[in-house]
Amino acid sequence: MGARVYNKFHGEFPLLFKFIDAKQDLSVQLHPDDTIAQAQHGSFGKTEMWYVLQADPGARLVIGFKPGVDHQAYQRALSEGRITDILNEVPVQAGDAFFIAPGLVHAIGGGVVLAEIQQTSDITYRIYDWDRPDVNGAMRELHLEEAARALVFHDMDQVDCRPERRIDNAPNLIYASDYFQTTLWPINASVSMNTDPAESFMVLMCVFGSAYLIAAGQPALRLECGETAMVPASMGEFTVKSSGAEILEVIVP
Repeated sequence: MGARVYNKFHGEFPLLFKFIDAKQDLSVQLHPDDTIAQAQHGSFGKTEMWYVLQADPGARLVIGFKPGVDHQAYQRALSEGRITDILNEVPVQAGDAFFIAPGLVHAIGGGVVLAEIQQTSDITYRIYDWDRPDVNGAMRELHLEEAARALVFHDMDQVDCRPERRIDNAPNLIYASDYFQTTLWPINASVSMNTDPAESFMVLMCVFGSAYLIAAGQPALRLECGETAMVPASMGEFTVKSSGAEILEVIVP
């Protein structure tokens, strides 16, 4: 994990890494911050980000509410059964990235494949599931009271975090939070990277193409699109070689 990260998180691995392939719309939900999660669940909160690998024509994400929606308007829409009227839907394409802060309402639409980087937490407050019954005809459990206490109406200008630049064989910062720093590497050559035993591990998520990870004394590791590799903090210098891969590099800052 790296000495700094190990000490900061008392040996508990601090992040989760996922690839999500949404065949249909996933539930509308939000997550608590560290304060609420610790008080209510004895857990980390859930700060996360999304990077879109591919999207069908017309595919979208739900991120936040439409302009002008406040707590009163939200509660009114819930009570009247028209929550979908106030959701903010964002059309997406490959390469889009979004920072999902605690308390922000969100959902992944059908036809979207994305990489998700998040704090180590599975606490989810579901507020809507598109009126779908399960195989037994029952509706999924909602967590409206918990969600109301954790809901935050975030500034949407801070959600879109696509890199401002896109330079091959160089780090293109996507987002840096207190919990993770994510950088996009478009790689068309051999790129040298390194980790520091005193600092943080590194996770590499291949989001396009394929690449080889090469370290002295180690067999080359092929990393395909949709695969993830953890590079221990003790690794030191290594090489990533490709002719067209796109890699997300994640560390704990």
